[in-house]
Amino acid sequence: MKIKKLCLAISAGMLLASSNSVLAQEDNAHMLRMVRLDVKVGHTSAFREAMRAYNDCYTENGGESSWSVWSNVTGAGDYYYLVSRMDNYAEMGEQDEASRECWPMAEEQIMPHISQFEARYARFMPDWSGEYSDSTVVELHQFRVEDGREFRETVGEITNILKEADHPHMGAWYRNLHSSSNQPNYFVVSRYADFAAMDEERPSAYRGVADAAGEERADELWDAFGDSLHEDWEYRSELLARIPSLDMNIGED
Repeated sequence: MKIKKLCLAISAGMLLASSNSVLAQEDNAHMLRMVRLDVKVGHTSAFREAMRAYNDCYTENGGESSWSVWSNVTGAGDYYYLVSRMDNYAEMGEQDEASRECWPMAEEQIMPHISQFEARYARFMPDWSGEYSDSTVVELHQFRVEDGREFRETVGEITNILKEADHPHMGAWYRNLHSSSNQPNYFVVSRYADFAAMDEERPSAYRGVADAAGEERADELWDAFGDSLHEDWEYRSELLARIPSLDMNIGED
């Protein structure tokens, strides 16, 4: 039963019909489904080989769905996010002939290398987000919120100030859907073209607000932001790197 549940979850994460599923692609309030696959110790090469074999099968059978694949750089163990974009929940019920044809291969070749999974859904927040830029490295800044109203008002003002000031490095904000009480409620994606871009000095969001509205107002907003978060844990981050060889129907960066 456990293996069957794993199969169903991974199948849904990989095979959602989508034309643009790169993490943080943005042109409207779309949804993301992110399926985290934890790979058993010592199984990384075999897992990737099995994923590539599945992708080859899917392509040969005319599959049109798309997903991007990201691997953790920080954190414990070796895990991957399979990221698909949805315009609505109805797409969760769609599955094409190529996926049905190739899924027995995935069940036999991918499943033995997976220890557990977690599915997450999120809604893009265009009003808080900057313009999209290609990236092969992203950092997810995740927040667990105590006072939702104060959080939304504060972040809304911060991002408005940054947009009006043409801040060059605004992230892409998402609101997590169906999250449990001990999970983050929101996350913002910081994007980098590659690892070398992380060495470049970037003006912080705080500095952008302070330069535009003054340090006193920046301090007030950052205090309000902190007050809106849970005291037990407020913030977590993940650094992820794109694995283009495992992407499906995404195209070149």
